[in-house]
Amino acid sequence: MRKPFFTAAAALILSALLAAPSHAACTEEEANQKAFALMQAMQELSQKDPEKYEKLRKEFDQEMRQLEAQGKGDDMQAICAFAGKALQRIK
Repeated sequence: MRKPFFTAAAALILSALLAAPSHAACTEEEANQKAFALMQAMQELSQKDPEKYEKLRKEFDQEMRQLEAQGKGDDMQAICAFAGKALQRIK
């Protein structure tokens, strides 16, 4: 059974980006774009390369948990950086 493409990490990224203060350097628009791009990329990857998808899904979930444990779960800069790096790793 295939896991849904909307991973826990993507859900956390989206909620954190939308809840972060708007005065941060990563704007709300950029945050929305990154969250959407990450969800799309994960969906495409789940179809194209299920093994890589599953590996990255687990890694991204763990990395988001680490950000939260460090108190950065709502830090827009940390979340934006994570989303950008995650997108690069998918490609």
